[in-house]
Amino acid sequence: MEDKMYLTAGELSDMLGISKQTVLYYDRIGLFSPAGRDEKGYRYYTIPQVDELDTVLSFRNMGVPLGELRDYLREKSPQRCLDLLGEHLGRIDAELQRLSTIRKKVSGKIRQVENALAITDHNAVRFEEREELPYLYQPCDATDQRRFMVSFLALCEQRKHYQIDFYNPICRLVELSDLKAGNFSQISFLGAPVQKPDPGEKLLYQPAGTYASTYQCGSYGDTAETYRRLLGKIDEMGYEVCGRAYESDVLSILTNPDGDYTIHIAVQVKRREPA
Repeated sequence: MEDKMYLTAGELSDMLGISKQTVLYYDRIGLFSPAGRDEKGYRYYTIPQVDELDTVLSFRNMGVPLGELRDYLREKSPQRCLDLLGEHLGRIDAELQRLSTIRKKVSGKIRQVENALAITDHNAVRFEEREELPYLYQPCDATDQRRFMVSFLALCEQRKHYQIDFYNPICRLVELSDLKAGNFSQISFLGAPVQKPDPGEKLLYQPAGTYASTYQCGSYGDTAETYRRLLGKIDEMGYEVCGRAYESDVLSILTNPDGDYTIHIAVQVKRREPA
């Protein structure tokens, strides 16, 4: 053999960015063997074997089992190669979709927590204009725990279809009549905003218009005082409530060390007519 016309196991592993032990292991199990051995018993590999091992590594990175890969290498053919690549390309696409979904969830949670940390005054009441927004929804009865959970789980199933998760939290909707009656804990619907609903999907719409909003820090049972503060400010600013309230969790017990929630409450309002 002429110098530099072959590669040692160490040189081959360095070239492909793997450990030398991987090269030796593949030889021991009969998956990828050297072109030969020198008089001292050291393995040597030819230049074409670099591409062959790189292909083997690509198959392994795609998750092809060693046994399946060994069978293929024993009876290689262009068609078998295409079949194997096509099968595992589909698996890669599915994994990429799974990772993309996870990334959206993590990015959404980061934005949610960052927005919560940016709140400087939880007691302030803000007025803003909103566009119409469709919601997936389920009627519910907050006074009946079992029925409430049935509604919650049903909405979770709907959200799975649209891959909506915790970064777009479930909202609790309070009807106008209950707001006026002071029944602030009377949740009539659970809803989840959806950007592109399927044709024929049953939807509830958050109307376009003016909304007054504030934050509640504490437990779900403490919202009455927050609602009274919100409604008082609405009246003070010359507005009146004209639509539902929408409650959504900004920070949950998973992020708050004291186990409390930070809840965003928004209510549709309009300018009060002169007396």
